[in-house]
Amino acid sequence: MAESTWHKREQPILEAVARVENETGAPVYAMSKLAEELGLDRTQAMVGTDALIEAGYLKAIGPGWGNAANADYRDVRLLERGRRATGQW
Repeated sequence: MAESTWHKREQPILEAVARVENETGAPVYAMSKLAEELGLDRTQAMVGTDALIEAGYLKAIGPGWGNAANADYRDVRLLERGRRATGQW
């Protein structure tokens, strides 16, 4: 059975997006910068963000331009499910 990544990867991403929205009133401009602050490598940040988008917690533009090496999500925002999960609703 695969190890759960929720507490190590997805939940911290979700909470960080909520924090940025609360502090700035704006979406996360670049997910890679936020992932760096969380101590996640680029691959783990992309996988976690993909999962949160697919599950209806986040919406975003991206992932970026060109090849996977420079791909990034932009304009990352909480959706209703993400707001509920972070206590914002």
